[in-house]
Amino acid sequence: ITDANANISGDVTIPSMYNGKPVTRIGSYAFANCRNLKSITIPESVTSIGSYAFRQCYSLDVVIDNSEGNIEIGKDAFRNCNSVTYLK
Repeated sequence: ITDANANISGDVTIPSMYNGKPVTRIGSYAFANCRNLKSITIPESVTSIGSYAFRQCYSLDVVIDNSEGNIEIGKDAFRNCNSVTYLK
């Protein structure tokens, strides 16, 4: 996932598969400035979250399914987010 519409809002669940391919990465700045994004659930298939991916998402609650323990999170990926929860 590389670029989300800044007007995205509400609750979002990132799928583990998209167009028959696994979703493994959320790019840098992908959801930056999505100020109306309330929550996002990130599946276990995602192994990399780029720098500033969710920067300035002030209302965002993040849930990351990281039971495999294999996720790399870039610099300030969740800067200014409301809360971040890791499921292990």
